[in-house]
Amino acid sequence: HWVVVYIFAYTVLAQRRGYGALALIFMIEILIGFLGFFSDFKTILIVFLLAALAAPSALRGVRLRTALAISACILILGVAWTGIKIDYRDFLNQGSRQQVVLVTVGERVEKLAELIADLDSEKIAQSTEDLVHRLTYVHYFGESMHIVPERIPYENGKLWWEAVQNFLMPRILNPDKKVLDDSIRTAHYTGIRVAGADDGTSISLGYIAESYIDFGPVLMAMPLFIWGFFVGKVYRTLVRSTAYPIFGYASAAVLISIGASVLEQSNVKMVGGMVLGFVLFYFIQKLFAKKILVMLALRRKSTSQHIAQGPT
Repeated sequence: HWVVVYIFAYTVLAQRRGYGALALIFMIEILIGFLGFFSDFKTILIVFLLAALAAPSALRGVRLRTALAISACILILGVAWTGIKIDYRDFLNQGSRQQVVLVTVGERVEKLAELIADLDSEKIAQSTEDLVHRLTYVHYFGESMHIVPERIPYENGKLWWEAVQNFLMPRILNPDKKVLDDSIRTAHYTGIRVAGADDGTSISLGYIAESYIDFGPVLMAMPLFIWGFFVGKVYRTLVRSTAYPIFGYASAAVLISIGASVLEQSNVKMVGGMVLGFVLFYFIQKLFAKKILVMLALRRKSTSQHIAQGPT
């Protein structure tokens, strides 16, 4: 889905036509994202921004203005979502404290409008500060440094090994595999109580903090370097393994921006998601890239011819 959106956005910006369709896709994805339980609207913004920056002459003219406009949207919508998400999620799950949506689309739209209209300067300032803390994601890292190694010794690779094991031994092969709760791990290594599965959420330490807990303040750079090298190899392989560079760049950009760029991700979820995503995109490129691109091209050509001919 996001690979196709990336290709379409890149094509529109490169060919300088089709802006109406691109704007329609943008608005639909933003609306769908806001109506859901999570901040899914940010994905379309990230994909559009990457496509704008990758297009020819990205730092000039319409592409530069597009990139700046998308960056402004990311900031504005991020602040707005941060300011309303707690009340909005409570409304969606009707107090059940689960990650479910129990109200109709119409009710969601009304509640969104109400909460956004209720944002005043004080709430906006607070949500901006909260958003900065969320993006930097250093709070739990800092708390873990007060606990490790003073109360809990360095784990010597235990957390990263759990991430590898979790990927190598899927539940279908090991039905008794324990469920890893991010919140339990966070509470254990920070000494503070955080909301967990019973509260309808999950809060992770982030893979940087987990690297510190495993190896300390100096050697923590080792797994981070290895992970960065691996992600770079994934990007390079996807870009170079196809005869259709636009499909390769789209696959690599989408996989890495969604699967490896968020500081708050736990290594348990990140490692498995990245490896499986890489395998999936690699074989899709080898087997279906040409068919997908031809299908998109024919559909676009057919639509253009229909518009040119006018109504019959």
